Amino acid sequence: PESILDLMRSAGGQGGAPTPEEVRRVQVDGVDGRIGYDRVESVMGSLERTWVLAHDGTTGLGGIATYPSGMAELVREPLLESLEDVTWNRDSPIDAGAALGLEVGEHPGMEDAHASNASLVYIPTGASYPTEIDVATLNIAPLPLQIPEDQAAQVCRQYLSQIIRVAELDIEEEDMIRDGRLPGCERLATVETADGALSAYAALLFHGSMPILVTGRVDAEQIDQWRGRFATAARSVSVRE
Repeated sequence: PESILDLMRSAGGQGGAPTPEEVRRVQVDGVDGRIGYDRVESVMGSLERTWVLAHDGTTGLGGIATYPSGMAELVREPLLESLEDVTWNRDSPIDAGAALGLEVGEHPGMEDAHASNASLVYIPTGASYPTEIDVATLNIAPLPLQIPEDQAAQVCRQYLSQIIRVAELDIEEEDMIRDGRLPGCERLATVETADGALSAYAALLFHGSMPILVTGRVDAEQIDQWRGRFATAARSVSVRE
């Protein structure tokens, strides 16, 4: 269904995907899918993404290419043509750590959901995926950006302010990360939703010029149990050599 395909191209699979600039139906190894492009704004400027998405009711496939919007006329059509030729090996194992080149040394009380190769997803031990919106969930993925190392500290908080958009009074914690495997910054805030108050956590980590985004959410009433666990996991993220 369209709602699942929209989630697949949203940040961390948490919703809020931008409206497509263009989209059409496509068959991916016999499965009905969608191919198109959209645009997202970042602290480094406007980005365009071309994508092909499909879901067979059990597993999904997503191929997404991201580039500066200024390059769109040059690269969009060749990328769309390439994505039309994507084939789907449903027997391929889901191992996001291997696909992304990331490791999470500590994730207390959580386990890998093996939900996607696009991001590492951790959920409470014994829980089923997908989870309800108020169940603790942590997503970790590199961003398709290159940020000069001398700009990382400045960009860090600006980016998190876009990820968790709340009033200053709703920010519970905000600080730089200096005691983790990778440097960065983090923010924890309370967000009001139609389903009630949620605690939203985000950290932006840096491996050289490559940023890695960590996002977490949980029912606001459970945050005392999870704030330390989210922070521990973020501080244990490293890049596989």
